Amino acid sequence: MGRTKVRAAPAPVSAAARVERQQQTRSVKVYEEEAWDENGVQEAGCGGWQSGLHTYDINLDPEATEHKGGLYWSLKPVLPAATCEKLKAKCATFTDWCQFDDTVDRKKEWQHCILDVGRGICDETLLPLCAAMADDVLLPQVQKVFGMCPKKVKMHWAFIRKYHPSGRTDFPCHRDTSAITANILLSRPEDYEGAELYLLPNELGNVDVLSPQQFKKVLPEATLRSEHALHTPARGRGAAVPPAQGECCFHFGRRMHGVLPIQSGVRYTLILMFVDNL
Repeated sequence: MGRTKVRAAPAPVSAAARVERQQQTRSVKVYEEEAWDENGVQEAGCGGWQSGLHTYDINLDPEATEHKGGLYWSLKPVLPAATCEKLKAKCATFTDWCQFDDTVDRKKEWQHCILDVGRGICDETLLPLCAAMADDVLLPQVQKVFGMCPKKVKMHWAFIRKYHPSGRTDFPCHRDTSAITANILLSRPEDYEGAELYLLPNELGNVDVLSPQQFKKVLPEATLRSEHALHTPARGRGAAVPPAQGECCFHFGRRMHGVLPIQSGVRYTLILMFVDNL
């Protein structure tokens, strides 16, 4: 995969500076010297993507909303629609979607890796955006909600995942190895059907010992969709409200969760994972 270079990263913006300037967004500017097509061939533009200076905006200080007694929290929106669309266009240039098999189900990951400390992988183009989002938005919320010291919580994994009918269609119920996981929806809700993220309460925390067949009997797809999908009202009263584009859901990494099968379209999500045992 072709790598792009960052010529200049913006200086960190302190909380005091944000208050003083009364700004609601932060811009991360990245100069990309190269664009590559799906065959790894350099070209001036790829999938609507052009080489040059690119600006990604981040919404600062969104309010965290608690759901279902602390099952998860949402921030909306963390990324403006324009930034989400720009990242989706950028996805047309990635060539590493199927580079690895996922350790959970041994199927192709269908993800573009931005940062993987364990594998020593780093996409220098998008890492400044993820780092700014972590430092300026997510870690302050982690401190506020969970009481964790931001200096002791570090981002160790960041990637964009792609769900589509001809590739990865779903993701089985699992636990993350992270302390905190943040999931930001890049697609518009009308871009796809299905692929709902679901999270399970503590009383269902042992379903990971079940076989796939047993799991489907205990928690059929209809039950997961009606009772446990993101933004399903308490006790399943009413239909789930799809997350908005740019909205973030964050939860404890050990929380059992998964993604239901996608029916049509493409769903892109940006996922950041944090550890606190450094």
